[in-house]
Amino acid sequence: MKSILAPLLCGSLLAAGTAFACDDHHGECSIEDWRWIEIAGMNSVLVDGSATCDEGEMALRIYEGEGGQFLGSTKAHVEQHIFQALFLGVQSPGDIAIKYSIKPTKGSM
Repeated sequence: MKSILAPLLCGSLLAAGTAFACDDHHGECSIEDWRWIEIAGMNSVLVDGSATCDEGEMALRIYEGEGGQFLGSTKAHVEQHIFQALFLGVQSPGDIAIKYSIKPTKGSM
């Protein structure tokens, strides 16, 4: 997947995320830091970040700004404290907020 995303990111616009909320009811894994990148010409957004657990399964939702319109949802995996989530079919939102839940994999804390 890394080889596919690298060329796509070359023409991308980088922006900082504004807000996030955790609705994690599975354990103590949470997002530490994140940012989002608009993938120009593909109507897509990539959320890139780090988590407090080593491994886990994540569900993310993005919104247009805090309290804004729902834009999409996707699943991602946390591996070595890192995750990347690709949202397809999302128009340039200007600013985003995320909500997420993470189910840590056994022994990943």
